[in-house]
Amino acid sequence: MKSVLLTLIIIALLTSCSNSLTRKKAFDLLNENYPKKLYYQIFTADQEYATNVKRAGLIQDGLITIDTNATFPNRCIFFTDNAKDLLVPTPEDEKELRAIQRVKVGEWKLKEITGINLSENKATVEYVHEISNITPFAKLYKNPPKVGETRKEVAYLPPVQQPPPISRFDFFVVKSTMLKLKFFLAFILLVYKCPFI
Repeated sequence: MKSVLLTLIIIALLTSCSNSLTRKKAFDLLNENYPKKLYYQIFTADQEYATNVKRAGLIQDGLITIDTNATFPNRCIFFTDNAKDLLVPTPEDEKELRAIQRVKVGEWKLKEITGINLSENKATVEYVHEISNITPFAKLYKNPPKVGETRKEVAYLPPVQQPPPISRFDFFVVKSTMLKLKFFLAFILLVYKCPFI
């Protein structure tokens, strides 16, 4: 009976040290890149965009002002202090040459891992992420995103790291550790006077 108990404990210890990619590990790896900003690009020198901004009610929301006297290529759309937290970093070449400003519309958050396919050189992870924290700038879309809206995606992760081969020294360390564990369990069983000794 002791050997059965010891065998079960050893099997539990060995299987808990598994190095395969689980859904939890994949979720943790992908979640390092979340939340991701969902953004919209506003061409600040384009009168058509100024019309869209007016129609969306962003002037009434106190996020944008428009200079109706500005002519192309001068900017006609300006962001107020209320919009500061909703401005997304825009590459300098787009900002200066094309007068583009990116604005936050919402955030993508990782929801769940739906599948994992392992191969020798990569792990294909299927997952679902959802939209949250919608801002007033979402009204600029023809079909504005909604909170809770989901999308399925696929990510490719590097292959699962295989443990290095066990050397002779490692074998003796494992063997001595198992021997210590055996003595410890025997001591516990003796101390508590288990009926199956």
